[in-house]
Amino acid sequence: MKGRVLLLAIVTYVAQPSCVGGPSPSLSEPFQRLTYEVVDAAYSQSMDRLVMVSAGPPILHFYEPLSGTEQQVPLAADPTCVGLSPDGNFAAVGHASFISYVDLNAGTVLQTYPVSEPVRNLVVADNGYIYAQWSTASLPPSQQMSVVNIATGVETIVSNGGTQARQRPGLETLYVNDLHTNPEGRFDLDITGGGASPLHTTPYFTTHPFCGNLWFSEDGQRLFTACGDTFRASSSRDQDMTFTGSLSNATNVQSLVHAAPVHHAIVIPKPPFQGSPLTDTNLQIYHDAALEYRGTMPLPSFIQGGQPFPAHGRFVFFDESESTVVVVQQADSTAGLQRDFAVFAFGFDPSAFTGASGPQPPPVIAQPFPTFGAPIEDAKYDTALDRIVFVSSDPNLLHIFDPETGDDQQVSLPFAPNSVALAPAGDRAAVGHDGGHISLVDLTSATLVTTYVVSGDVLDLVLTPEWIYAGPNILIGIQLATGALEKDVAYNPGGDARLVLDASGENVYWAWRYEDGDLLQKINISVHPPVIVLGNEPSPVCNAVWLGRDGTRLFSRCGDVYVSSTDISKDLAREGRLTGISPVRHLNDSPLAGLIAAIPGIPNYSAFGFELIVGTGWNGDVTADERVALFNSATLSFQSDLPLTPFSQGSSSAAARGRLVFFNNLGTQIYVIVEADSASGFVNGFGIQSFDTP
Repeated sequence: MKGRVLLLAIVTYVAQPSCVGGPSPSLSEPFQRLTYEVVDAAYSQSMDRLVMVSAGPPILHFYEPLSGTEQQVPLAADPTCVGLSPDGNFAAVGHASFISYVDLNAGTVLQTYPVSEPVRNLVVADNGYIYAQWSTASLPPSQQMSVVNIATGVETIVSNGGTQARQRPGLETLYVNDLHTNPEGRFDLDITGGGASPLHTTPYFTTHPFCGNLWFSEDGQRLFTACGDTFRASSSRDQDMTFTGSLSNATNVQSLVHAAPVHHAIVIPKPPFQGSPLTDTNLQIYHDAALEYRGTMPLPSFIQGGQPFPAHGRFVFFDESESTVVVVQQADSTAGLQRDFAVFAFGFDPSAFTGASGPQPPPVIAQPFPTFGAPIEDAKYDTALDRIVFVSSDPNLLHIFDPETGDDQQVSLPFAPNSVALAPAGDRAAVGHDGGHISLVDLTSATLVTTYVVSGDVLDLVLTPEWIYAGPNILIGIQLATGALEKDVAYNPGGDARLVLDASGENVYWAWRYEDGDLLQKINISVHPPVIVLGNEPSPVCNAVWLGRDGTRLFSRCGDVYVSSTDISKDLAREGRLTGISPVRHLNDSPLAGLIAAIPGIPNYSAFGFELIVGTGWNGDVTADERVALFNSATLSFQSDLPLTPFSQGSSSAAARGRLVFFNNLGTQIYVIVEADSASGFVNGFGIQSFDTP
């Protein structure tokens, strides 16, 4: 190890003078020149080796970047690309009509698999399959790809192929970019068992393109794109592929690598279509907390005839220890070199990157309120436990959270959660998932009781002592004791609906949106099959309602207030309207405090966003959800605002967007679940803020 550190120190020292502009007899090259042209490259961290492929002759090179020694594996034809298995022990090489599968430990080609089209990119997944995207430029072939069973060699052709793909670390999810569609295709696939089933598509239609290649952060929570944008990678339909900020100095990216222990990403910028052709002769560094640009380091020049020539970065990697940076670089064409590739390895030192302003941000971020890296999908307040019960994805957990002490009991969930509902007694919770699953959790023992299988994604639900009722499109019932289903309790054609259990526990309010209007139904669930007792009420509820704490009021997303009563003649009588707010993102009230707390905003109906999708007020105020509005319970008049505290990470800050709001049992505290503004790029992008009730 001492010898290695000494070598790195020497390399770092001599790299700088080799980049000067004029000839000098002292110029030297602090890198290893290669005797071949690199077609593609990857890095096996488990074996601490660079894996490159070259043509003429076709060879896979297993390269030690510090010593420059390598092992060569002959290939049967010129390669087009290379990909590594997640454990770094095997490589797949794409060719014009087949795939070579290489054992890197043995240094041999184990198998060759015929495929139907030339391969432009491939992913060796951890499910025993290779996903090979085609080079064919015409449609529809670019929308297809080959899925090859490594054990049998059987090729299956599937749709949704695209042009670039990456597997999310640790999960059987493939993120795909398709540059051959307009607008550009951006989606992910469930590849469990060798499949390729659609999961989610980008929430953006024409904005935020991926632009080609993709890279993951080391923890798999963030996706970097060739346009220099970043997106959240999530099992949640609401959070997946949502924009999380940009690399400020790299609007085009050639290559990128992230290392979590050192809190940095290193980028090779890509020259723009019209701009400096020397953009890629530098490395850039960004702190990963808020994507802060920390500086630039020039790549060492090639020396030819005593003259320096620029080096263009092609690939960048961290080694296994993440203390060494490995760059594959190519000499500028003006050097006139036939063999113009080299490998430059140097010890990682953030201070070697210069040009950034401001202090180095600390790796540990201090916030004035608790923050969470995992997306908070939904939450309810458990009055029996005086706790916030919320569900989060990545990892998939139910939290029983004490906002006063920070105590957080966690229950693992089998699937990504969409929504959570509490039993009237507060002793159990039901969690809705995609794929037709509902989990039942015992909150007193913090254990998962069972998981029910239903049809369709579960986006909202209510829980009674004996039944669960779930939507959105078709309201179905699940008997807790037996798992028996009550199908087709009610139906809405709009696909976006919210459920609320009334105070008696015998009725459900079902608010849903259809075309240009919205309707409200009341369904008696104390009889079986349930009966609609109030149908198609044309009340303007904006497809969401909340029940007041004492059960006598129903608040709508439009800001209207209605009576909730078991007396049908009085039920849904309009009491009035919250002054100066419409619509409402989320709402809670406290009879003891005599207050109503509401977060302004508007949901994105097309994304089944609940209260968590970023939106703007109908009055066009893009900052509407950066506050909580308080209203007098008796008069419904506006009383005051509670501004939300911005997020702070390093030298950056971001607006806190209100998502959910609750009073504690005594009405003395207000708790607000917040999300950092989507453009911030903050890692810990969710939090819970507490306020004393005025």
